[in-house]
Amino acid sequence: MARTILNDELIALLVEALGQGLYVRHACDLCGISEASYWEWMRRAQDPNETNPIFGTFAEAAKKATAKDLTRNLELIRKAAVGGAVTERKTITKPGGAVEVVERVASPAWQAAGWLSERRHDEYKQVQRTEVTGAGGARLLFSGVEFRQVGEDEVLETVEVIDSGSPGAN
Repeated sequence: MARTILNDELIALLVEALGQGLYVRHACDLCGISEASYWEWMRRAQDPNETNPIFGTFAEAAKKATAKDLTRNLELIRKAAVGGAVTERKTITKPGGAVEVVERVASPAWQAAGWLSERRHDEYKQVQRTEVTGAGGARLLFSGVEFRQVGEDEVLETVEVIDSGSPGAN
């Protein structure tokens, strides 16, 4: 059986990086391991024949750190949606010694609530549509076409027109 470099210290470093929101590949770069090693260790954690418990410890800690990061970020988004976070606090001492604290708070941000809804509920997702028309604005129907951005020097493949929307145009 091959020796692994996975140990408690490395687990702690990876968990810290994942808990800060780094993607797996960046956490691996930070810790000096390959992403392939990370995924191999995660695979070994699921292997019922694996005898080394460190892989299970690692997988559980990595998943928990990622979930905590997600929870923290979602809470920030929810707070932004509701508003009310103190954005500025000024303490004013008036003549005679009276102290007044003036706070400015954030307004509710509907965009944050919309963002959450789009990602959680399919019916609220924004769908990006691109309309392509033929000569004279004729309707074109495409089947099995994948659209992607291309560079200036790339040659585009010819697309067969199935139906141009005009009688006798095929």
